[in-house]
Amino acid sequence: MDVDSTESDQLFNKLMIWMKSLHFTSLSLDPKCLRSGRAFGEVLHGIDQEFFNETWIEKVAQYDSDSNWRVKANNLRKLTRSLAEYYDEHIHRIVKGTPLLDIDEMEFAEAGSIREMLKMAVLIVGAAFLGRKQEKFVAGVTILDPDVQSGVATAIQSIMDGSEKREIQSPVVIPPEEVLPDMKPNGGVSSSSSEELGGRITLLGKEVSLKGCFWHALTKLNYSVFSMSS
Repeated sequence: MDVDSTESDQLFNKLMIWMKSLHFTSLSLDPKCLRSGRAFGEVLHGIDQEFFNETWIEKVAQYDSDSNWRVKANNLRKLTRSLAEYYDEHIHRIVKGTPLLDIDEMEFAEAGSIREMLKMAVLIVGAAFLGRKQEKFVAGVTILDPDVQSGVATAIQSIMDGSEKREIQSPVVIPPEEVLPDMKPNGGVSSSSSEELGGRITLLGKEVSLKGCFWHALTKLNYSVFSMSS
């Protein structure tokens, strides 16, 4: 993400407003307190409690903000490692080895650099809006200030620009004649699961498309939240 200091500060503040709106952590989101990494961990836990589960969050220790930076950097490594895995497994995008995940440990854990904190915030936005729980976050962000929505859209675009799509191996296609159809009580054949899923996605897309300027901001960025799931 190539932005100057002022832009970094502004975008960081917008993403912190969004993060506070989630109510996933009671910890301060002030840069000095964020240095321990625990607050970011709690937000990730709230975003996807199956992946960032209780066992996981227990390993992200709560350190005092003035603790030795090398100790706090342990949490940062846990966060970045798990985020890389989450993007690979559930977003199907590669962030490992990219500038997106290149967070300076000392600048983050000791200096509380906004620039380095912003990198983590952007990755967390991506986990929310591109991950498997994305629908509830799209619905939630639409009630926030348009300026905040624009910041979220900018973060998502940064992920798209800075990561690579991971190719997913296509499943083996079984000829229709080899599949026994589901039968309705009246003896007819039910709609296939793929058709049902397609219908739900279509309805969801129509619903989300009505949700104000956030959707329009994404459209302007030539990006659809749900297109990345396909």
